[in-house]
Amino acid sequence: MQDGWKAPATSGAGAVERYRHWSRRADVLLAEADFDAPPRWWPSEDVFPFPPFADVRQCVVRLLLETATHAGHLDMARERIDGHQHLVVT
Repeated sequence: MQDGWKAPATSGAGAVERYRHWSRRADVLLAEADFDAPPRWWPSEDVFPFPPFADVRQCVVRLLLETATHAGHLDMARERIDGHQHLVVT
């Protein structure tokens, strides 16, 4: 089994490129997805002891929620490191 907490060391530019690569891959997958269909795969209960989502739409919404939550955590950590708050107005 792979240890998800161990990641190879990379440069900032390398991390950005990997992010862009996986973002492009996600764009392709989302363009092909049937958001009303049930998930095609779900982890076993010993790995993820929760019932499957009803459809792909619920999976994507959960992914967006988790990403926003953890991106916010990283932003708070960065603010503690550099002492600057960056106001983002949308």
